[in-house]
Amino acid sequence: MRPTLSIMGLVSVGVLIGVLLIMCFLTFHCIDQRHIETAAWILCEARQQAIYRVLVKYKEENGVLPSELSVLVEEGYLEHESTCCPVDLRKSSAKLYQYSPASFGRPESIIISGDVGNHTGEKLFPNIPVVIVTMGDGRTWCMLSPKDARTLR
Repeated sequence: MRPTLSIMGLVSVGVLIGVLLIMCFLTFHCIDQRHIETAAWILCEARQQAIYRVLVKYKEENGVLPSELSVLVEEGYLEHESTCCPVDLRKSSAKLYQYSPASFGRPESIIISGDVGNHTGEKLFPNIPVVIVTMGDGRTWCMLSPKDARTLR
């Protein structure tokens, strides 16, 4: 009788420990995921602010905005074009996210606008000045920073 009881006890303890480990893993995984998302957002914000500071400096020194982000790299204002963090306006709701430099490509134009909409005509940022970058392959990116965009105007 005792060996059966101890085996059942070990199985019960094993199941309990297994359930606790799974719960801990799920809890820490969710917390970790939130931290990663928060860190990515902060990194995105930092990159976004960096490109605006560079654009402001470039305009102050040259009187105009650069025609391409690559100009900023060539003239030593940026180490790499991927310093900026875009918002994809093709989606119904704008979302900041990180991307690989290879997916960015070369911009066709950089303009300042206060009236930005997406492909459905929805006004994403009404009355907020933003920098819009139009890519050669038809993609459009929008870099938000009302304060710095106003400075660029």
